[in-house]
Amino acid sequence: MSRLVWLLDYCVPAFQIADCLVLLIGGAYCIWSASRKTNWGVMLLGIACLILSLQLLAFFVSAFQPDGRPLVPLPLEIRRSAYAAARLLGPPHAMLFAISIFILARRNLSGSTGLTYRSSQSLPGE
Repeated sequence: MSRLVWLLDYCVPAFQIADCLVLLIGGAYCIWSASRKTNWGVMLLGIACLILSLQLLAFFVSAFQPDGRPLVPLPLEIRRSAYAAARLLGPPHAMLFAISIFILARRNLSGSTGLTYRSSQSLPGE
C-alpha cells in the first residue's frame, strides 16, 4: 500500500498538467463551436473548462513534492498567491459548470429550444 501512495504522490503533477492541457483544448473547442452555432450551454461549459484549467495550473504551481520541496522552484509568496487563486476559482467554476449542464440538459429535452439562438451565419450544408 505504501508503494501505491508513493507512486500516486509522484504521478499527480503529471496528471494535473495533462488534465490542464485537455481542459484547455476542450474549452477552446467548446468556445469555438459555440461561436459557429451559438449555444449558451456549450459556451458556458467552455468557459468553465478554461477556469478549471487555470485552477489546476495554479495548484500545480503551488504544489510540494512528497519530500517537502516545492514542485516548481518559485518564491513562497508566488506559490501562496497561486494557491489562494486556485481556491478562489473553485466556486465560479462549479457554478458555471452546473448552469451549463442545466442549459444543455434543458435543450436536450424533446420539443425544448433551451436558451439558444441561431447565429446569422449559416453553416455549410444548411
